[in-house]
Amino acid sequence: MIHGGGGTCTDGRDMTRALPRSSLWLRVGAWIDAHPAIFFILWSLWLAVWYFGLGPLSFVFIHDTGDNALPYRTALAAAVANGSWGYWDQQKASGIDSLSILVSPFQPDVLLLAILPTWLAYGLITWAQRFLAGYFTFRLLKDSTRLDTSPALYAGIAYSLYAQSAINGHWAGFTLDNGFLCEAGLPFILWSLSCLNSNKAIDYLYASLLGLFFSMTGWFVNSIFLLPMVFFWQFVILGRYGRRSALILVFFILAWVVSSLPFIYALILNVPLSHRADWTPLGLWGAVGNRDLDRYVYEKVWFVWGLMRDNAVPVGLLLIGIVCSRCKDRLLMSIFAFIVLCLAFQPAYGLIKTLSLQHVTFLRAASFDRIYLLVPFLLIIGAAVGAMYIPPEASLRLLFQRILGWPLRVRPVIIALAIGFVLFQSCFVHARILYLMGHGYNFRDLYLNPNLKKLREQTRDLPPFRMVTVAQGIQHPAMAWVYGLDTADGYMNVYPKRYQQYWEQVLIPLISSSAWIRDYFHYWGSRVYLFSPFYTRSLRQLKQLGDDPLIVSEYWNLKLLSLANVRFVVSPLPLQDENLVELFRGDTDASRRWDKLALVARSMSYLRGEKPPLPLFVYENRQVLPRFFMVGKARRFDNHDELLTALQRADYNDLRSTAYIIDSERIVLSGDESGVAKANTRLISYSSDRIVLASHCESDCILVIADNYSPFWKAEINGFATRIFPVHNAFQGIYVKAGENTVRLEYDPPYAVRIAR
Repeated sequence: MIHGGGGTCTDGRDMTRALPRSSLWLRVGAWIDAHPAIFFILWSLWLAVWYFGLGPLSFVFIHDTGDNALPYRTALAAAVANGSWGYWDQQKASGIDSLSILVSPFQPDVLLLAILPTWLAYGLITWAQRFLAGYFTFRLLKDSTRLDTSPALYAGIAYSLYAQSAINGHWAGFTLDNGFLCEAGLPFILWSLSCLNSNKAIDYLYASLLGLFFSMTGWFVNSIFLLPMVFFWQFVILGRYGRRSALILVFFILAWVVSSLPFIYALILNVPLSHRADWTPLGLWGAVGNRDLDRYVYEKVWFVWGLMRDNAVPVGLLLIGIVCSRCKDRLLMSIFAFIVLCLAFQPAYGLIKTLSLQHVTFLRAASFDRIYLLVPFLLIIGAAVGAMYIPPEASLRLLFQRILGWPLRVRPVIIALAIGFVLFQSCFVHARILYLMGHGYNFRDLYLNPNLKKLREQTRDLPPFRMVTVAQGIQHPAMAWVYGLDTADGYMNVYPKRYQQYWEQVLIPLISSSAWIRDYFHYWGSRVYLFSPFYTRSLRQLKQLGDDPLIVSEYWNLKLLSLANVRFVVSPLPLQDENLVELFRGDTDASRRWDKLALVARSMSYLRGEKPPLPLFVYENRQVLPRFFMVGKARRFDNHDELLTALQRADYNDLRSTAYIIDSERIVLSGDESGVAKANTRLISYSSDRIVLASHCESDCILVIADNYSPFWKAEINGFATRIFPVHNAFQGIYVKAGENTVRLEYDPPYAVRIAR
């Protein structure tokens, strides 16, 4: 490939001879070539404008971002700001290990959320993702492969748009679910590494800093699959095989690994104890319970087809380039071969995993097929390179050439059409965003709901409590984290298997009649949700529901929610139960009136901030149990299944007075085992990693702590170490002797000792 200098072809001839110098095409190309940063700032602002341009009314992409990643990071930012962050996070799903979520409190996006309003920080993050992806894709192709401006421009704007519906619904572009800069930061990493000179010692330091940056801005389980691209670019694209060049990559990878060690260690410790440990090896989102290899291959073939459909234009340009080059260009064929390898690995991975599980059982909890994340980038790069092989002198013999006064060359027309298609896609994305904003996909509806704000204000002085959210429509449990509320539910990639078993008992009434929800939760389970019976219905179908309340006992076990310290239940639908008292009511009538407005009137009303908030009903549970309480009786079981069955059938008095434990724990209580009347607890201090309680009991008791059991919690009674054991299958129990006692608990995983101390 010969240096383009902004306008040369692969054969070295000047593109300015193909079209008159006065043509708009050349003038625009020359301006972009001289001011690429300005162009991509404007382009990325166009793509990201709805994410911050309307303030609190701005757009929030929900899937895996607004329902999880964004509220989690917002809550984490608040914890960083007030100094309450710890290795144990009691706010989510009754307590989880913080680093198992793979998000550091010192990541740039978290720090940005800590100092700016959420809507502004999120908008700047989405803008930065699109700018860095587009600008550095352009620079990478211009500087490393010497491409002309027009194909490099196409590649930059196409990758910046990242309309990839097949990849986890990323139709609107880069999101936060994969980290601040993961796929979006890949072009910057490749460009930066390609600029390093292996003959300069300082560049080894720069390579290490790049590795640290990539670790701190990308989600670990995704960024690890992008690393092959680093080697491919250095060794295959740039042809840097020397020992010094390889050493640059060694420094980069070592820095990435070292900075990722806390996450790696946390996963090694917690994944074997998590809900992932019993995952169906070949389960997919669409058929989470299937174990058939042929079904897996079928689903993956459709996934590959989805990738090709989303990238139809890059695929076409790549194939045209291969044909025009007669398969003789090493760069183009290397990119094509890597793409084929990534795609072929998708269905083949099922067979590889099936065979590997016979020898390496931990693979059950992990998926190593995400190399497909490289496919959009490779296709777009291949398309840009392939476009350069379209013969520069070939022209379109069209009748209106006489009117235009100059011949239409094939290459500029094809590239212009490809760029035009990206512009069309961006307009389609904008139209869809505008529609969703008016249907609740915005900051005010999700994170500024007046009923949740009132709940937060009125409960500040209450003892520790949790809440749950009936998951329906756009309402997800994670929304509560932004308000600083603790939840018994959540969307977690790693949480204790014991808690999944417990939550399955909460859902027994519903999953007994819904096979889909049963399989979805049992075989996958990352959404610890109080699923509504209408969970899979669309927004349009939900609007057709009446105002009849849901009978709680027909769908969920409120007694087990009470045991999990659930004091409040939030729902977009009215509920009915003798133990639930309505605190705040959602205004469904106002929402219906607003929905009936004409499109123009509704749009203007939205821009004026007159859209009524999404209706939320808030209920208080009168039978809630404290987060810390004493019991005087113990009921023993031979196995977990027996315990869980008995727990499902227990009444409030049993749950309040009895500890359900496995017989192997060998806990024996003295005294008359009369229950809780002769015992009490007082909370002295409570932080993320430490709990201090004062207890009084007239006979030996069991202290029940409604936080998830973890072997990394340590306990002392009056300064002497004591054992924590599982109680009620999921929670923590401590045997306490009669009398006055001070109980101290501390979360102390091995990585906390080695990293933080």
